[in-house]
Formats: sequence, structure tokens, C-alpha cells
Amino acid sequence: MESKYKHLEMIQATITRMASNSFQLKGLLVTIIAALIALSVVKSNQYMYLLMALPTIAFWILDAYYLRQEKLFRALYDDVRQISKDEDINFSMNTSAFSKKVKSLTQCVFCSGSTIGFYLPFLLFSLALFFIASSCGHPELLGG
Repeated sequence: MESKYKHLEMIQATITRMASNSFQLKGLLVTIIAALIALSVVKSNQYMYLLMALPTIAFWILDAYYLRQEKLFRALYDDVRQISKDEDINFSMNTSAFSKKVKSLTQCVFCSGSTIGFYLPFLLFSLALFFIASSCGHPELLGG
């Protein structure tokens, strides 16, 4: 039973790392967006607002990847948890057996409330700023 608990600890550490990566991505995106807004004020360029959409989309996909990996490891954890004490523990961290049970990456990107609720407002905000600045004909309007 001791080896089962060690294996569960290994899996839990990986799950924790995936959740931490996701949290750090969100913080980094906020920093990048703030820097791009500040740069657009200095440069008076409406295309800087459009540029904000690129890291938003990239981080959205990367965050969905970490979310999916976390779910795969949770499925592995649940599988190892159900092992009886008579079975051998092989300490495998292979999650491929659970890939059919867990949503695909595209489903995690577009159907997960935790990703849509965070990244979609940033994307809409950057597009709205771009269209407002472009339609006014004054790129410096939003930039100072």
C-alpha cells in the first residue's frame, strides 16, 4: 500500500504543477496586455490593440492544454486510487489510456467555462479597442 500512496503523491504533484502553470499564464497575460496598452498610449497606434489579441489567443490555447493535461492526470489518479492492495504498482505516469475519456484540446478551449470566462473578455476588449480607434480615424484617441 505504501507504493500506491507514493504513486498517488507523484500524480498529485503533477496535477498541482499543471494548475500552477495555468494560474501563472493568466497572470502573465494580464501583464502583457497592460504593457501593450501602455505601449499603445506611447506609440499612438491602433494596431497595438489588435496585437493584444495574439497573446490572448496563444495563452488561451496553452491554458486549455494545461487544463486538459490536468484532467488526464486526475483520471490517472482516480484509476490508481482504485487499485487493490494485491495489484502491483508500476508508477506509470502515462495518461494515454484516458485520452478518450477526457475532452479534446479544442473542447477545452471553447467549452470550458474557466478558459472562456477569462480569455474571451480580453479578446473582445482588444478587438473593441481596435475597432473604436480605427472607426474614429484617430488612433491617438484611445492612446492619449
